[in-house]
Amino acid sequence: MQTWNNLVNNALLGTAKKQPSRQELPPELQPAWDAVEATQPAPADLLLQIASITSAYRQNGLMPLAGDDGEITIAPPETLPYCGAFAMSVLHDVLAEESQPLLHYWLIQCAAKQQLVWPEYVPELLQAAVQYKEVRHLAIQCCGERGHWLAGLHAGWNFAQPLDAATRWQTGNLDQRLEVLREQRTTNAAQGRELLQETWNQENAATRAALLAVMETGLSKKDLPWLETVVNDKSQKVKEEALRLLGLIPGSPLVLQYWNVLQQAVTLHKGRTVLGIGGRKTINIALPPDTDPGIYKHGIQKLSNQKEFTDDEYIVYQLMEAVPPVYWEDAFEADAADIIGWLEADKKQKKFVKALAVAALRFKDQRWIEALATHAATFYTETLAFLPEALQDKYAVTAFEAHPEATLRIVSNYARKWPLDLARAIFSFTAKQPYQYSKHFYQLHIRRIPESIATELDKLGPQDSYTMHLWTNTAQYIQKLITIKANTIKAFNG
Repeated sequence: MQTWNNLVNNALLGTAKKQPSRQELPPELQPAWDAVEATQPAPADLLLQIASITSAYRQNGLMPLAGDDGEITIAPPETLPYCGAFAMSVLHDVLAEESQPLLHYWLIQCAAKQQLVWPEYVPELLQAAVQYKEVRHLAIQCCGERGHWLAGLHAGWNFAQPLDAATRWQTGNLDQRLEVLREQRTTNAAQGRELLQETWNQENAATRAALLAVMETGLSKKDLPWLETVVNDKSQKVKEEALRLLGLIPGSPLVLQYWNVLQQAVTLHKGRTVLGIGGRKTINIALPPDTDPGIYKHGIQKLSNQKEFTDDEYIVYQLMEAVPPVYWEDAFEADAADIIGWLEADKKQKKFVKALAVAALRFKDQRWIEALATHAATFYTETLAFLPEALQDKYAVTAFEAHPEATLRIVSNYARKWPLDLARAIFSFTAKQPYQYSKHFYQLHIRRIPESIATELDKLGPQDSYTMHLWTNTAQYIQKLITIKANTIKAFNG
């Protein structure tokens, strides 16, 4: 309001230099000016009285917002039962804690029982879902019909009114479009590819690269013809992403080019038989001098950057990382356990087993991943995420002791509780580093923390007095989180 700004300027300059003017007031306030001026006040008093009147005018002179005259409907009746009083008291504690993981956990339990939050909690839960995107779907489900109805009356809660995939793809932001493409590639990979092809020429380079990366979902030989054309894109980032995807497809020209070189460089030698008994088998590795120079065009480095590899060995190592490990079974007519054993039997060749582990992960070969965990002398931490639960539980502590931070990154993505022995190992490690692993770390992973560890927290703390003092405070917080989590379980399963 310009009138108010003028009065503020008058006050700052002082009435001796500049006095307020009747013409600066809105017509509605000019009679008030006349009434005040009739009392012949001092300039400063006149300013204060007019400012007082104008202040009240500013707060009471607003026109109502224009509406569309649409009829406000009534929320449809609920068809699901409401949660019990204890469950709602736990939700109150969860919301007070402002913990997304605890809220997510509570909503999972509530949705699984097909129950609804009490009506008075619906606005607070929808507002929490504004901040925590991961819980939106569950929050809407647990708010029931009233939640959908209320969201339609509040622009900030419009995430409760889902848009169809076509609308999100055409008008959504990049994150929404990536989500649509990922959904399409998951349900029907061919349709997902066609969806991207339709708008490909309209996208800028950065968007093309981001969307192309999603093609890894559902990637197969059927994507080869199109990807081979994308390699010629003008954008270097798009080219690199297309080459990366081609390198993930068994049987692609790039993979076969590497395999042709490996067939000459890596050979199986069968020892002489004695009295009909088969001789010892060994694997020989030697890069031939006439190696196809084309392999160096797409990322294979000629010079070793690791002291344990010669240049030729490093080239072979990179190539082994880039071909499906199942190829070796066909070439050597042997199973994974035998091939791993032959390499590890030779001190010079055992370092190539890790290349097989990288290849197994690259091509998502579950059988080879499990074979490496079971038969290799070294456990490769990166494979832990892809093992079945029984093998994860068997090797997790071993992996953690060897590579704690790398293992912690993997188990932080578990969708289940940590086994108790793994939780002990993690807490013993994190308790010694209270600044790196603060209370937020434990809140973030409360879904994975087993409740039974609550009685062992004191024993898992560090030995020095200062760090132990910090751990005692953190342990009390962990106890609180575990109590809320246990109450959530009790509320829906008690």
